[in-house]
Amino acid sequence: HLLKNDSSQDEYIFCEENLDNTIAAEFQAFVLITKELNRKINALKFPSVETQDKTVIEMQSATRLTWTSAISKCVEICYALYLLKTINNGSATLKQITETFGNALNIDLSDYAQSMKFIKKRKRDGLFLTEMTNTLFQFISDSNQ
Repeated sequence: HLLKNDSSQDEYIFCEENLDNTIAAEFQAFVLITKELNRKINALKFPSVETQDKTVIEMQSATRLTWTSAISKCVEICYALYLLKTINNGSATLKQITETFGNALNIDLSDYAQSMKFIKKRKRDGLFLTEMTNTLFQFISDSNQ
């Protein structure tokens, strides 16, 4: 059991042999940097928000939708919509779709191609779209009873 400010284990935590902790630390740093970059990007997109009252800013961020599941699940939806040519009569690019979803749901989908590589490695029944379909069918089935 380590205290928060106890640095006696720093050599172990950050040694090369302890790769898991290094990866976890890098991931945590990535998350913090991403949040800060998103905050700065939003400040550039909506400059008037910075000059508004803090209460207004808090209300806007509270009403904004945020994707809270795995990024790969959102990527699946974007790819499906792109492949089915359901947006702009099929003329929307995959990049446009992922950027729009990313902006609307406050999530970074810029690495969508890499996410798709991992999705392709999964079994078909592990797809989020399959889970969505089954959940919707169950809801409809339950509603008809």
